[in-house]
Amino acid sequence: MYQKEVEKAKKLLRDRNIKWVQGHFVDIIGNLRVFSMPAKTYLENAIWKEGVGFDGSSVKGFVTVEHSDMIALPDAKTMLPLPWLYGGDVARVVMDILNVDDYDYFSGDPRHIARRAMQLIKSMGYDKIELSPELEFYAFKKSALPESDESELKILMHGEEPIPKGKHPVLGIKEKEGYFAAPPIDSAESFRNMLSEALIYSGMNVKYHHHEGGAWQQEIEIKSLPNPVEAG
Repeated sequence: MYQKEVEKAKKLLRDRNIKWVQGHFVDIIGNLRVFSMPAKTYLENAIWKEGVGFDGSSVKGFVTVEHSDMIALPDAKTMLPLPWLYGGDVARVVMDILNVDDYDYFSGDPRHIARRAMQLIKSMGYDKIELSPELEFYAFKKSALPESDESELKILMHGEEPIPKGKHPVLGIKEKEGYFAAPPIDSAESFRNMLSEALIYSGMNVKYHHHEGGAWQQEIEIKSLPNPVEAG
């Protein structure tokens, strides 16, 4: 069964003329770690069985320098083109982290922690676990960002744009008044549309997006994920 997934991933690389593949994994504090390899490496069978070695002691929360060797093993089901990067010839694949000694899952890999959590839930008699993340962030207009003055940035965060010389004041969204703001007052709707489309393309099931309460504050909510491991 898994070999079919590997062949499917290989076909995707060939059909899309992918030249580079980014290997993705997350460290224990949630930072995305990335390394790139030529796509032809993934057209061979070795990497799908043996993975690729790396220095785990350089990843905070993994292992000490005395036991630094670790293995990143690609999950073929997660192969995905990244068409917005470098002319569309890049893809990504999510890695499982393995111990080099016994080739078993590393207990500190967040992906494996999610896997164990799902197993625990089932052992307790529950059918499944569903997670529903909310992505909250700030999106500023480039023209509105101050170059260096910290006080101007504080003003911006409270919803007041710096006024360019020779321009009239622009009425924007004030702090705690932006929840579900309507366009054109909400000037970031088209940006959130594009970002949400990219998430949908990546396999995420977007519930909705909207302007949050704060000035420049955005939210994209994802529908519940029945399998947080396969979600990446």
